[in-house]
Amino acid sequence: MKCICCNNQGKYSVLLAVGSDGKSESPRYYIPNQTVRASLLQMPDMMGEVVHEVYFCHDCMRKVEDNLRATIAYLQTENASKGE
Repeated sequence: MKCICCNNQGKYSVLLAVGSDGKSESPRYYIPNQTVRASLLQMPDMMGEVVHEVYFCHDCMRKVEDNLRATIAYLQTENASKGE
């Protein structure tokens, strides 16, 4: 499989839910939440329709991980400053 970002060989993959406009050129991807995961257990045929295995090369996977980590750290800092 090819990396979704750079079209190099995709060695790593993650499962992502795709928004209802998944056929558009740049669909919105979601981390599957508990509702989606529960639906998959009840209706496994949704796999591939709502949830897709998305492939990344090593470099792009590292960037995705770094961006996720940075987003979480930013939100933690922002919420801590609000006293939440």
